[in-house]
Amino acid sequence: MRLRSIGLASFAALALFFAHEGLASACGASPGGPVGHVMCGPDDAPLEHRFRGVVSYAYANTRMSFGDGLKFDMNRHLVMATLDYRLDKSSALTFGGGGLLAGNLRNGANYIMTSGPALMLGYSFGFLKETSSIPFGVLSVTGSFVHSQTRPEAGFFEQNSGYTALDARAGVVIGKTLFERLSVYATGRLFGGPAFWSLNNESKVGTDLYHYQVGGGLILRGPAGLGIYGEGIALGERGVTAGVTLTP
Repeated sequence: MRLRSIGLASFAALALFFAHEGLASACGASPGGPVGHVMCGPDDAPLEHRFRGVVSYAYANTRMSFGDGLKFDMNRHLVMATLDYRLDKSSALTFGGGGLLAGNLRNGANYIMTSGPALMLGYSFGFLKETSSIPFGVLSVTGSFVHSQTRPEAGFFEQNSGYTALDARAGVVIGKTLFERLSVYATGRLFGGPAFWSLNNESKVGTDLYHYQVGGGLILRGPAGLGIYGEGIALGERGVTAGVTLTP
């Protein structure tokens, strides 16, 4: 109860800090989180700000299958910097780069994932323009690449093994803007792609067991082009994402 009270108080303080008059403009975007929000919210002004930068953190928890009944629980922590470029009022490209901070693969034995590079490319299209009675709606497709090295937790001096994952996602976001500066949304995504891993000197090809995400989030826009957002995914590949956005 105390933690919940602290969370509500913190959110209220942030809302008061960011609240001021003005028309809500486009929202932020981030890989692993709300990619494709560059068209959310009422945005009737001329398209003057084509670029938007985002720095984000993402945590994900899922279950991987590498065939022959071999399954691993995976946890991973990533940081990314992305740049959105709006092609027009209803579409945008997103480019991102960053890295895996840490992670593990566990099925009784625990394999530690070291830091490694991550890249992503996305395209988003706003199919619903928000009005007083209509929510905003955004479709997105993204592709990503992550590479890491793994080693058994119990065998520090054992040789590292490479782990490389490729991922393609299609998603939809539906939401509404409240008090001009706060947007709330629900999201669903489908995804798939191979993961290549060398385990005990044997090459393995795996994939996620779930291939979907269902969750929601919010975006709070503030002065001087700054904004913050958070997203939680409760079904499928679970996780949380948070970030800071800047529109020059």
